[in-house]
Amino acid sequence: MRSDLIDLEARLVHQTPGAWLLDTGEAEPTWLPKSACEFDEDTGTLTLRRGLAEEKGLV
Repeated sequence: MRSDLIDLEARLVHQTPGAWLLDTGEAEPTWLPKSACEFDEDTGTLTLRRGLAEEKGLV
């Protein structure tokens, strides 16, 4: 079974208790809910569902 999770490089711009504002190289940083993805600030790796990434214009 193929996973629909993808990894992207990102840089943390800002965060709230429920979301990250991440710079992934797009024109504007993108807000992503912490409940729907994982972000490793040490490595700059964002892991999320492909569908969410497409919805947010990240792929």
